[in-house]
Amino acid sequence: MLRPYLLGAAGLVFGSNVRVTVDGDSIDAGYSTAPIATLLAARPALAGATFATVAISGQTWAAMTSSATDVDASITTSGKINILVCGEGTNSSGVAGGFRDGPGIVADATSYIAARKAANPKVVIVLRSALPRSPSDANNAVMNAALNYSDAYYAANWRTVGATRFANMRGIPAFAHDGFSLENFQAYESMWATADGASGTGIYVHPSPTGVAAMVDRIESALLSIRASECQIT
Repeated sequence: MLRPYLLGAAGLVFGSNVRVTVDGDSIDAGYSTAPIATLLAARPALAGATFATVAISGQTWAAMTSSATDVDASITTSGKINILVCGEGTNSSGVAGGFRDGPGIVADATSYIAARKAANPKVVIVLRSALPRSPSDANNAVMNAALNYSDAYYAANWRTVGATRFANMRGIPAFAHDGFSLENFQAYESMWATADGASGTGIYVHPSPTGVAAMVDRIESALLSIRASECQIT
């Protein structure tokens, strides 16, 4: 007899009936690599699905909400199980976002996800956290305080924010710190893009291809943990 707790435990198969859209900032758009959506599509366990990116460099959560025509068009594709991978915070906590504080970033992310669910109540949401900011940035203390708050909040309350799954980038050793010590960044130089001034200069903003690959690992794991029973065809 099949035990009740096993019902609905089958994982989602990433076939042609699955569409994954990635929205976010320059990291997602492909600053030092191909777009994250493209990298996900190359993973053998996910290769049967369709992947699309609507990520734009410099976007904040608020900007992603106010100009959402592209993402809503993508996540309402009929005949598909639509999955949205989304993440931001770096720009929201900085100049572009008016130095949004931690609760403000969480509120913006929550509003963004709620609006996407309003556009398609069947969409599956994978939320990713942000990364620590460069300690050389003049606004480092303000920005990292906000990011540390929002990322910790997501880790404990991602379902409250509206996500179906959470990809915690702070679980990656290179990004598992508060951003206030240059030595923490220098210990993982290979994880940061040299175009930003890695190799000891103290400017660490974008992950390198190695760092992005670690992020894609986390996102892939979150996607593969989705159960078929949690998904509906749009």
